[in-house]
Amino acid sequence: MVVRGLLDTAKSRKIAVQVEPEPGRTGTDAGVIQLARQGVACGLLGIPLRYMHTPSEVVDLDDVERCIDLVVAYCRSLEGDVSFVPM
Repeated sequence: MVVRGLLDTAKSRKIAVQVEPEPGRTGTDAGVIQLARQGVACGLLGIPLRYMHTPSEVVDLDDVERCIDLVVAYCRSLEGDVSFVPM
């Protein structure tokens, strides 16, 4: 539900995204969070960058701004009674 909502929001706001399927662990906390307790709905967003975990990590600030715009627009699109519990 979260991923579909993010993709729909990106499309409606004309924010370019690339989907990168991860068949296994991602090296982030998302997988652990998703499996916590009875499961927690989550979506993983990544910003393209170079030289990760070094003093000279480089990102395009436009990519950061678009990611922020996407998250804000998605959160604003949620209704007050939305449920992330799978049916």
